[in-house]
Amino acid sequence: MQRVLNSWARTFYSRPILVCILIITLFFSLKNRSNHRLLKTFPFYIASLIMVHLIGDLYFFLFDFETRKKNVRIDRLVDHFFTLIELCIFSDFFRKLIKSAFRGKIIKILTGLFVLFFILTIIKEPLIFRDISYRTLNITYTIEAIILLIFCLLYYFELFKSPPVLVLLNEPSFWVSTGLFFFLSCTLPYSLLENYLVKNYFDLEIEFYALFYIFYSLLSVMLIRAYLCKPVKTI
Repeated sequence: MQRVLNSWARTFYSRPILVCILIITLFFSLKNRSNHRLLKTFPFYIASLIMVHLIGDLYFFLFDFETRKKNVRIDRLVDHFFTLIELCIFSDFFRKLIKSAFRGKIIKILTGLFVLFFILTIIKEPLIFRDISYRTLNITYTIEAIILLIFCLLYYFELFKSPPVLVLLNEPSFWVSTGLFFFLSCTLPYSLLENYLVKNYFDLEIEFYALFYIFYSLLSVMLIRAYLCKPVKTI
């Protein structure tokens, strides 16, 4: 247990705080899942993210550093495949949200290209099911972040071109898109530098990773706010 506590301390306890917020978010998503059809896949997304962090903590609890290097890194594999799940869920969200056929095609093409890239990472790295490299993890979620940023920009472009008929503060789509855009904008600079930090300042890189936990927490709060929007009644 001490290894887990030490791991939490190095990221300023932002990881367990994130897990607690995610559990609360999952509660709201399940409680209000019938109110917002656009968000129906997000309980699975939230539960998957909780699983990623719990499995990571389980590895720290069960194995010391030397043993982890010899074992199959299920924690990293789960994290890697979560990146694919995350992109697919947000891709489905934006495809349903954006009305423009042209922008919808852009989302489909970028999603397809990412899935192809993800498959290539598995084919090109023969030891991926043994111990996926930091470099592969970083490149994959950095590309995912750029694609998701493009999705957010497509949404904002359509939003500001449309007639102002919506009350944005009561639109779940606005809260989710804004939360995602803020998360990506704040963490992408770190993602671009992560391989350099891992190579040259490994201890500092672990502390900086708290940024992900902090901004995932803020994204989760935005998701809760989205679920608390009053459902629009259709006549």
